[in-house]
Amino acid sequence: MDEHVRELIENEQRKHHWEQNKARYIGVLCDRQGIEMQNVTVLRGLGLTTRKETGFRCQVPGCKRFFGTSGYADLTNDKTVQLFENLLNGPTCPQFPALPMYLQSSPSGLVRWVCAQCNEERPAANPDRLKVSHKG
Repeated sequence: MDEHVRELIENEQRKHHWEQNKARYIGVLCDRQGIEMQNVTVLRGLGLTTRKETGFRCQVPGCKRFFGTSGYADLTNDKTVQLFENLLNGPTCPQFPALPMYLQSSPSGLVRWVCAQCNEERPAANPDRLKVSHKG
C-alpha cells in the first residue's frame, strides 16, 4: 500500500476514533503548562485540505498548545485556519500505535501518559517540569 494512502487511512481512523470517544477524554493536560486543556474544534489545513478537528487547547493566555488526533502541537493562526507546528513526537500505545497518548494527572498529582482507546498508562518522563493544577 502506498505510504500516502496508508497515512490518509490512519488519519481517518484516528478522526473516527476521536469522534466516537471524545466524551471519555477528560483531564487532558497541556504538555507545556501542566493544566487541564479545554475541548475545542478548530479548522486545520489550507485550501482543499481544510477540515475541522476536535481536540483540546491550552487555556493559559499566550500558550498555543493543542492536542488532537496527531498529538500535541502549536497552533499558528493564518487568518481563520490553524496550522500545526512543533509537533511533539510523544509516546503511542503498543496496542494502538496510530493513536498518540495524552498527559493526564491523578488527584494526587501523578502525571502519566494515557491511551484514550484502552487506558494503557506510561509514567511521564519529566513530571516535575509540569505545574499540575486541579480545578476545584
